[in-house]
Amino acid sequence: MKRSLIWMGLTLLCAALGWLTWQHAHAEPSYQGRSLSAWLAEYPSAGWEGGIPPADDIPRMFIIPHEIIDEAIRQMGTNAVPFLLDEIDAKEPLWRSTFRYLRWRFNIKGSVLQGLYRMDRTQNAILAFHALRPRAQEVVPLLLQMYEHPGGTAATATLNRRLHILIAFRCMGRVGREVVPLLLREANSTNNIIRRQSYSVMSDCDSQPDIIVPALIRGLRDPDIQVRQCAITGLGGFGQDAKAAIPELEAILAEATQQVEAKGSEDTRMLQACAADALREIKAVDVAGWDD
Repeated sequence: MKRSLIWMGLTLLCAALGWLTWQHAHAEPSYQGRSLSAWLAEYPSAGWEGGIPPADDIPRMFIIPHEIIDEAIRQMGTNAVPFLLDEIDAKEPLWRSTFRYLRWRFNIKGSVLQGLYRMDRTQNAILAFHALRPRAQEVVPLLLQMYEHPGGTAATATLNRRLHILIAFRCMGRVGREVVPLLLREANSTNNIIRRQSYSVMSDCDSQPDIIVPALIRGLRDPDIQVRQCAITGLGGFGQDAKAAIPELEAILAEATQQVEAKGSEDTRMLQACAADALREIKAVDVAGWDD
């Protein structure tokens, strides 16, 4: 009996130590005594230049400048990445979706209510990945590793995690040449959403135009119109390096213009505008050089 109790006690002790070890390994990172979640919660009132300005009712003394929040995120670095990916996956709570509907249904206005509506965890995580840009050399390899080994066995969970990593790359901006092989591979994915995100990230790459530009040109005839829009926008960003795409872009512009004149869809109008902008950006260098 005593031996059984001893073994039971040892088993419980090992289980407790294992749980504490797991908790420590998966503990939410913090900076200056505040958790990552607490720092992220400050973003809606930070007045970030690329987002929504703070509500007028919030006392200015309580607003933390976004530079301070960004620095806190950078200090947490790679430790913050798994938690930020989970935040991107955060489901909208029932109270917020209900509030959003009521606000739309009854045309509710007011800066306080508007401020409540803006508290979006996904958007805050996206802002955090923007903040991590200066630490891209550390963060990008980790994201690549997590992409190849997303964890879990469910196909849906794997797909979601990979999608969120692509979103993270897009948020971080010009992620560099180490991501290009992954993007080229996923540009051939049979999943439309993964393909869209891959082309979207690819359109922000400013390295290896000899590899990226042909891939973007292939995307011009993708069956998914959003992929085509990403490819067109990306080619415009490469400027003169994308001159090989001019004939294809001109054909797309002519086709889209015909469809718009025949009362085409809003997507067709967007395609037309994207193609026109891309052609202007690609040809602008030649025009400038000719004027000189």
